[in-house]
Amino acid sequence: MDTVAPEVTVDSGPDGPTNDVRPTFTFSGEAGATFECKLEQADFAECADSYTPAAALAEGSYTFQVKATDEA
Repeated sequence: MDTVAPEVTVDSGPDGPTNDVRPTFTFSGEAGATFECKLEQADFAECADSYTPAAALAEGSYTFQVKATDEA
């Protein structure tokens, strides 16, 4: 029985300042895990293996988060 929470690795995305108003983040994790993503204060929402904001971002700093869930 799996009792260890899955890990997530962010594989790509902006590293530092960028002028990309719709950056894409890609990530990976344990086989069979499902992912949820959020940007800033939004609620976590289901995502696949990448995330791109639905709307263009204004200039500023942002925090992207992703979490994985599996049977554990």
